Amino acid sequence: MKKKLILGGIIGAVLLWLSLRHVEYADVAAQLYGMKYVYAIPALFLLLIMQYLRSFRWGLLIKPVQRIDQLRLFSITSVGFFCIMAVPARIGELVRPYLLARRTPVSMSFALASVIVERLFDVASVLILLIVVSRFMELPPWMIKTGTLFFSAILFLVSGLLLLAFRKEWFTRIVSTVTGHLSEKYASRVARWAHQFVEGLTVIADPVLFMTIAVLSILIWAIGGGAVYFLFFAAGFDLSVIAAVAVMVIVIAGISIPTAPGFVGNWHFFCVMALSLFGVSKTEAMSFAVVHHFLSISVTVILGIIFLPSNLAFIPALGKMTASEKNCERN
Repeated sequence: MKKKLILGGIIGAVLLWLSLRHVEYADVAAQLYGMKYVYAIPALFLLLIMQYLRSFRWGLLIKPVQRIDQLRLFSITSVGFFCIMAVPARIGELVRPYLLARRTPVSMSFALASVIVERLFDVASVLILLIVVSRFMELPPWMIKTGTLFFSAILFLVSGLLLLAFRKEWFTRIVSTVTGHLSEKYASRVARWAHQFVEGLTVIADPVLFMTIAVLSILIWAIGGGAVYFLFFAAGFDLSVIAAVAVMVIVIAGISIPTAPGFVGNWHFFCVMALSLFGVSKTEAMSFAVVHHFLSISVTVILGIIFLPSNLAFIPALGKMTASEKNCERN
């Protein structure tokens, strides 16, 4: 874990340095001063809608096993995303399933499976938007190659998860073979964890629920592109909705790698790089990146702080969780 923290910090620092190279700070300050911040209001509203829809979608993923009230889900989601932002190298991804397992009857293994499925839908949705963007503009070869690689990986993973969802008996036999050399205590625990994990894949086996989650996922990221588009007006950029979606996709790809707290460095570098594809100067792009990053992080931080007190009692030793605690379900 310590190595991941160090790696994320180094990557973030290097990317931030690259973002600020050959940039006059006075020009960035002047650009920030001249922005029309009234357009930040609808952008913030869309970012809030995104957060709510993420929570709502997660509820649909969990619904086949357990109905959970939306306020509780929104609370857990807000704190979870706050931790993802605050803790380097995306270690905070474990917080949401952990809190769900602590605050509801849902097991840790099921919660973890639901988050994995959710992330697969996210990546697939962003890739679909990337394909749409490529129909309207010429993208760099490296982006096409990366998108193709990710699409192939997602297709492979979804195929494997579908196999587990529809052929649970195969998975059960494999688990039985693997746990045959363990003591009865640990064998039963692993078998129970594996069963609950497969149950978390229920959504994939239900065509109606699958399509609902897929459409909702695309909508979530389309709304994210809309937030970027409103910020174009704030910065005075004469760019299209397609450009806004392209910027969002590239930024999302950039912050998916190990990063410093708050995605500092990654966010700015990839935002500047994305805007350069549309002829935006580095100074203007850096100013836009600062505002875009600040607004997005502010929504996450404020919601996280609001709901942190109601969740804090359930994570008294979150920073001291052992590897076994992360992988075992509640008794």
